[in-house]
Amino acid sequence: MDVPAGFGRSISSTELRRHIAAHPVRASIDAPPALHGHLSMVTLCDAMRERWEVDVTLHREAIFFEALDHDIYVIRHSDGTHIERRMSDADDDAAALALGMNPTLFRRRMAFGVSGPTLVLHRYVTPWESLDGCLSAVRDFVVVSDRIKRELVPA
Repeated sequence: MDVPAGFGRSISSTELRRHIAAHPVRASIDAPPALHGHLSMVTLCDAMRERWEVDVTLHREAIFFEALDHDIYVIRHSDGTHIERRMSDADDDAAALALGMNPTLFRRRMAFGVSGPTLVLHRYVTPWESLDGCLSAVRDFVVVSDRIKRELVPA
């Protein structure tokens, strides 16, 4: 598997604390760390580090990592898996355009939302049966979200 584009430096502990304070982790995230009974979040973190050489942080059953453009990815798991990309540099025009994309994104099980001043792209994935299936879902989300981000916030 080739390395997904878009990964950057790790989020510092100070940035992580700020992010968590601004976006409290929901109580449902304190569920047991098993994904579909087999795959734990720790296993997923280790695989992401090993295969993609990305620096990920596991905190309260949520995985955090940062893109090259400083967007923050968050992966959570309860009954299914919620992957999100937080785009703090998107302005009001980009947010309006993004929210207008939702009817098209719904077919890919993705949707934009807004959390305070931050535009958030969400994707929900059914529970994974294997580590490769899990990594494939994360990689696909990163690739698609990079393409969408380039349309919304030109460099």
